[in-house]
Amino acid sequence: MEIRDKKMLHNKSLLVSKGAVFNDEISTNILKWVNTIFALSDGGFNYDVTINMLQDPKRKSDVIELMKLADFGITDLEVEEKEGNSMGVTFGLNASGGSIQPEVTHEKTMLKEVKSKRNVLNEKGQIVGMANFIFLQNESEGTKQFFSLIGPFLQALENGSVIVIDEIDIKLHPLLSQRLVSLFNSSVTNPKG
Repeated sequence: MEIRDKKMLHNKSLLVSKGAVFNDEISTNILKWVNTIFALSDGGFNYDVTINMLQDPKRKSDVIELMKLADFGITDLEVEEKEGNSMGVTFGLNASGGSIQPEVTHEKTMLKEVKSKRNVLNEKGQIVGMANFIFLQNESEGTKQFFSLIGPFLQALENGSVIVIDEIDIKLHPLLSQRLVSLFNSSVTNPKG
């Protein structure tokens, strides 16, 4: 690579990044590819991508279909926006500069609350109604984990991207993990793969 030969690279420089700065075609293509990778870790929940998909009618049907395939008994999901408060805390020195004082701020914000809908059955197994649940309060940890992964998985499939997940099995049944991964092995659900 010319960059190395012309000594434009320092010991602590990243070759690919430096190459992209100088419009090296290979480096630029590598960085473009790396930027398509979704990386999820720590077994935590990040609902934003999936919640945003629920607010788009076409994408909502994809989310609902996967939730139904997982057989949680959920028939629909709705997003309600409510006005709420967010609180922040910053720390700074007091006027005399002697001690650290916390400053609490409150801001009005719009909160998104997901509600899951389930059929209510009578003793004969017939549907007699519908029950709504606040998703984050009433669903199991495994259901919430599956829901949080649906959005990133659907985005990766739609874009032909790579997705890297550390500890996919945390809070998620092995069969559900297998079901999600199998989406990438199907030419129907992963036509760009």
